[in-house]
Amino acid sequence: MPPPRIGLTHLPSPASGFNLIPKHVLLSLPRLSATPSSPSKPFHTNPPRPSGHNRWSKIKHDKARADSHRSKARTQLTRDLALASRTHGADPSSNPKLASLIASAKKIGFSKSSTEAAIARGQGRSSSGLRLEPFTMELLHTATGAAMLVECMTDNKARTLQEVREAVKGLGVGEGSVEWMFERRGRVVLGRLEGDMEGGVEEGLGEEEVMEAAVEAGAVDAEVLDGVAEVFTEPEELGAVAESVAGKLGRRVERAELVWVAKGEVEVEVDGGSKEGVGLGKALERVEELDSVVAVWMNTK
Repeated sequence: MPPPRIGLTHLPSPASGFNLIPKHVLLSLPRLSATPSSPSKPFHTNPPRPSGHNRWSKIKHDKARADSHRSKARTQLTRDLALASRTHGADPSSNPKLASLIASAKKIGFSKSSTEAAIARGQGRSSSGLRLEPFTMELLHTATGAAMLVECMTDNKARTLQEVREAVKGLGVGEGSVEWMFERRGRVVLGRLEGDMEGGVEEGLGEEEVMEAAVEAGAVDAEVLDGVAEVFTEPEELGAVAESVAGKLGRRVERAELVWVAKGEVEVEVDGGSKEGVGLGKALERVEELDSVVAVWMNTK
């Protein structure tokens, strides 16, 4: 093998065995430092979360809860307006309860058109003047055995049926025969009298006096919760019992309506707990938000 040429550096090459590169070229290349100029960064498979992530998530959840509560309050107000209109008439000048509800609706920004539609619904008409048809839809949650009776008032039954079906779709709730699980009853809710005070604390109604008055009036059952009495009657005796009990107890009638009472109850955590309970809770919330739905009755506790 001939001796290497002066001034050349030998680098091994897989192709030719040697590469001849002039030494002055190698000397002109920048030198690599043995110590890195900046510390190496750790390797991440996922980008780091922004510091405000958890806080924003909480804000979103709080806002969702507030929106849900606001929606439920508006739904309840719509039903109260319709009930007051149906019970005591659509003229607020002769219906103090309706006038009070209209004032409450204005305070929370309830639109005038929505208020008028609710009052018209109580009179059996739509906002456009069409006659509303009442009907009841029966639903069953198969996983828990929970039954739902959905009372509707609509000018288009086929449309409302489809809206309810879409609302419960994918939540384990379907149509089924469940009305036999309930019985029809009249319900009278008695309010407290203004100025009914003793020692600065408003007096509530005692269970014993309510039961005595209810029995004398011909009611089938009664209960007292937080000083507010509810009396249950046969459907055809609702008006007479309401007047009699209110007179005996010296209380005004807050509400007198026909309801469905479950013959037996199933234990389900609608607002949480099991997956089935969450699904049932979502179905209930979606159905209650429909404009044509007047009330939803369930056999859960």
